[in-house]
Formats: sequence, C-alpha cells, structure tokens
Amino acid sequence: MNEVKMPHKLHGPKANYNKNTKQRLKILLANNLPTQASAFEEALNVNPNYVVRTTSDAREIDRLFAKWHFDILFLDMNMAHLPGSIVLAHFATAIKAKDLAVIAMCEPDDFAMVERALVLGALDACSINILPAEALGRAHAAARWLRKDSYLYDGAGNENKNVDDKINTNVDVIKTMPFSMLG
Repeated sequence: MNEVKMPHKLHGPKANYNKNTKQRLKILLANNLPTQASAFEEALNVNPNYVVRTTSDAREIDRLFAKWHFDILFLDMNMAHLPGSIVLAHFATAIKAKDLAVIAMCEPDDFAMVERALVLGALDACSINILPAEALGRAHAAARWLRKDSYLYDGAGNENKNVDDKINTNVDVIKTMPFSMLG
C-alpha cells in the first residue's frame, strides 16, 4: 500500500465566534462506510446547532478543513489511502489550540489503536460501529471541550451563568430525590 502524506502546512484560520450570532458547529465524518455515514448525518442534523458533511477519502480532510473549517472530526482510524494516525499528527496544532476536536473511530477490540489515537491528540475514541444517538452525545461533549457549545457558552467562550444556575438547580433537585426514584 502506498502511503500518501498530507501537506505539512496547516490550513484554515481560527474561527471567530461573535457572541451576538449563533453559529452552527461544523462536523466532518471521515468514514469508509456510506450506510453508516447516512445514518450519522441524519442523527446529527436533527440538532439545529450542527451542520454535517461526510467524506470517504481521508486525503480530502485537509482540503475540507481549508475550505470549510470544521470544528469536530469523527475520524475512522483505518481509512483507505491514509491512516488516521497521520491525520491526527497533521492536525496536532489545531487540536492543541482547541480549534479542532477529533473523535477517533476504531474497531471495537483494537485497544492499541484507541491508545495510539488518544496519545496523538484525539479527544475521545469510540467504536467504528457508533450508534447515531451516541454520536450526538459525543459531538455535544466535543463542543463543550471546544467551548463552542451554544447551550453552555455565549459564543465568545465565556461561561453563561444563567445556564450554570439552571444546571445547579437541576442537580440540587435530583440530590433531594430518594434513590428509589432515580433508578
């Protein structure tokens, strides 16, 4: 197999988030499985805060980042033509700057690949057979990590105290419930 290397230059400006406008987070699914991509896209597009695109060619990821500047990448670590480890290494600067969150998708029993992905900067790892509802939860967690979550932050990276108050109130209510009601 001939290995294709990505260009060494990282493209795309850091996104500017205006606190007066609600911007949708951009999610890219890089995956070889078209049926999974369709279900994934459908599940995430239910949330009005996300816009989703897919690619089945890992060599396209850099071009898409330069043109579209996605915020979250669900990355199949075993894509044809370009291993996920090279993609992660290529985007190390964006990951460290919290300009990009990567969720590595690995075979369910490939613990070595999961460990490699996390060491190379992936925020999270999941099964390549991720369920659409789980993908939605992981995307939301990645948005929180990026501090671009419109539910918890005002769009400029500042914590929204009103949301924090609501969360604290809900936690306090749950703490007062007997365990028999929680399970």
